Amino acid sequence: MLLSLLLCLLLWTPDAQARREIVVRGATKPSAAPPVPPLPADAPPEVVAGARLYLTAGCVGCHSPPFTGATHLAGDRDLPTTFGVFYSPNISPHPTDGIGGWTEEDFFNAMRRGIAPDGHRYWPTFPYMAYTKMADEDIRSLWAYLRSQPAVEGPPREREMSPGYGLPGMLGMWRLLAFRSGEYKPDKRLTDIQNRGAYLVQAVGYCDQCHTPRGRTGLLKKRHY
Repeated sequence: MLLSLLLCLLLWTPDAQARREIVVRGATKPSAAPPVPPLPADAPPEVVAGARLYLTAGCVGCHSPPFTGATHLAGDRDLPTTFGVFYSPNISPHPTDGIGGWTEEDFFNAMRRGIAPDGHRYWPTFPYMAYTKMADEDIRSLWAYLRSQPAVEGPPREREMSPGYGLPGMLGMWRLLAFRSGEYKPDKRLTDIQNRGAYLVQAVGYCDQCHTPRGRTGLLKKRHY
């Protein structure tokens, strides 16, 4: 465990400019509006709520990417990061290429625990460190929306890991340091509307994950929150 931690620290030591180049290089620029179809007028309230969450939670940017020729829920957006280049998966109800074979429990495990149906752990390019804080009702609504959409073909592409990050234990070490599972708990010091805002920032929109600086290990610098 100590060795993994030392490796983690070493891998995060490039200067800020080098890290910035790793993250930005190769990212595809938007070229069209996200291909999200409108809901039918008689869509159930849970599906309507899920559609709203799909946009608010940023799912649309990765799984209905703003590219010419992209398909709703087919994913395949490139996500260059320090860890490597990842590609967003198909989350349509397709039985093999998408999540059509998942149960609602599988979906909750992914959102709340960052664990796939086959037991493997997701890398944090899927922001489950924020989604874990979502309320059960919101996760259930998002699931209902995804299940209501057409199944589309398109298997996910394999990620391309940066040197060193594919070593055994690296993801587990990151999870040990940075991931805490559980719903958002209202802060008694805040008003109801402030807690609602905090929930949107920390859970649904994961604004804090982008707008809070990170240290060399990738952890948020809480003093700069």
